[in-house]
Amino acid sequence: MIRLLLLLGCLIFTSEIVSQSTIFGPKVGLAAGFQSWRNTRSQPLLSYHADLYIEGADEDAPAVFYGQLGLHSRGSKERVFIPIGTTASQEVKQAIRFNNASLQVGAKKRINSSGKKRPYYSFGLRLEYTVSENFADFEQYAGFLPLNTFVNKWNYGATLSAGYEFPFSEFVGGLVEVSVNPDLSNQYDQQQSFTIISPVSGQNVSLPAQQIRNVTFELTVGFRFLHKVIYIDDY
Repeated sequence: MIRLLLLLGCLIFTSEIVSQSTIFGPKVGLAAGFQSWRNTRSQPLLSYHADLYIEGADEDAPAVFYGQLGLHSRGSKERVFIPIGTTASQEVKQAIRFNNASLQVGAKKRINSSGKKRPYYSFGLRLEYTVSENFADFEQYAGFLPLNTFVNKWNYGATLSAGYEFPFSEFVGGLVEVSVNPDLSNQYDQQQSFTIISPVSGQNVSLPAQQIRNVTFELTVGFRFLHKVIYIDDY
């Protein structure tokens, strides 16, 4: 499945490169992930992301298409209450993390500006594959135990971005971007509650139904490299 994502990304990148002038480069940044797990207190998960992207370079076009491929960390930080004794409980903060390979395609609109910095906004659709998660960290907690069985490996969502482009030279530049990334599918989909034996106490524990979607806010910086195609007429 990961190979399929890579193949699709390579096809998008290659078709753009051979047909017209393009801009490409790396992006990296920080993220704040949000989820809402039942019977817990959610806090944002601070994480990271990295991408390689390519886009059209036609400044006169009303919009250009782009594609990017990378790794994004989704999730949240939960305040889990662990029973100690019959009436007391202990509060523990624990990150829930999904490491997702992400393929995104969309359209980007550059806003005309007289200065060197050029603002833009974009809208894209994402297809993601969950490479790994950290559920093993929760095995010691009775009463709050997400299970691999209910993780959706494939997910999809949307991305809305806004940012600035700025040149360093004719062929090299940079960018700063902010984006919101809501998923349209459930990352974790346990539609019914059921009972399991706790690995801590050996007692029966009821796991409530959970349907969890990711929402991630990202701050991104990156480089822009211009691949310029010049057509020469032969007479």
